[in-house]
Amino acid sequence: MLMKKILWMLLLLVNFQWVSAQEAQALINEFKTQKSAEYMNVSHAMMGIAALKVKNDNVNALLKQIKTMKILELSECDKNVRKKFIEKAQKLTAKGYEECTRVRDGDDNALILMKGNDKVINELLVLSNDKNDCTCVLVIGQIDMNSLQGVIDMVEVNAD
Repeated sequence: MLMKKILWMLLLLVNFQWVSAQEAQALINEFKTQKSAEYMNVSHAMMGIAALKVKNDNVNALLKQIKTMKILELSECDKNVRKKFIEKAQKLTAKGYEECTRVRDGDDNALILMKGNDKVINELLVLSNDKNDCTCVLVIGQIDMNSLQGVIDMVEVNAD
């Protein structure tokens, strides 16, 4: 009986992970077929190949934790398409995504949303737009906060 309960709990956990990734992914799927939209999916296997080429241990560890990365470029799409995409993406906060960062600098906007907990990021959604451009990057995986912090620290040291 205990084994049956454990199996059900694992099934629910896997199902929850799949459903949670569907929100941002559904948004990307909705817009990737728009006229002039550009879409790229980087698989876990490709991330593994990239990790083999990287000499930095922090970046290498981070790449291995990424299951997939989806990139949607709407810069060549109609202005109304870009506007609708941004409006829908901003509504993801009502669906369990936490706003990490929002930057406005003139016409340039950046928004970073995250889904996870205090130890692991399951999804990271990065949106960047201005009056002519709109780019979205969705990273899905089991990204350990310590690995991410190691890369951030490395970037900060190199920026100084």
